[in-house]
Amino acid sequence: MTSPSLPGGAAATPATGASATPATGASVPAAAGSVPATGASVPAVRLAGIHKAFPVHGGDPTVALQDISLDVAQTEFVSLIGPSGCGKSTMLRVVGDLITPSAGIVEVNGKPASQ
Repeated sequence: MTSPSLPGGAAATPATGASATPATGASVPAAAGSVPATGASVPAVRLAGIHKAFPVHGGDPTVALQDISLDVAQTEFVSLIGPSGCGKSTMLRVVGDLITPSAGIVEVNGKPASQ
């Protein structure tokens, strides 16, 4: 199992059997608001292809998150570990709908984070 990397070498580390895969080469997640197949469990949190860049006046944007994909099961505990400035808090703000990702899908309990 591979853990997605945040800029600066941080990792989202699932504690038990989460399906954490990089965006490239991974299967395409269900569309926002779709109903899972019968018997399938809806992840508590699903991130698919998340990208977040902050504009910089007179310069190139600062990329905080790039191609982050992660499913966290309902009963799972996940730790975000990494150095200061690597995107841990930005990722949590995206999940909490405090900031909008530049690209990607964020679902909480099978619904868009905004709901």
